[in-house]
Amino acid sequence: MLSGYESFFLPDSTFNTNGFNVPNNHGVTSAVGDTIVNGKIGVRTYLNNGIDCYVGYGHALTVDRWYSDIIRVELRFCF
Repeated sequence: MLSGYESFFLPDSTFNTNGFNVPNNHGVTSAVGDTIVNGKIGVRTYLNNGIDCYVGYGHALTVDRWYSDIIRVELRFCF
């Protein structure tokens, strides 16, 4: 991402409405300058003519992130 915005929620900024906690102090701020780095490792194997499978794992290496951990499984058919 070269520019854009991200949501933020301040701690302890909710009020209760009908049993639901609703944030009352939130908004968006610029995401310019944020850096997201992920480390990933995986294996792809070819099962048959035109069929392969991939299994991989990823982990966020920076404080700014879209996720902490991810597992990816992919089955691909080529025709």
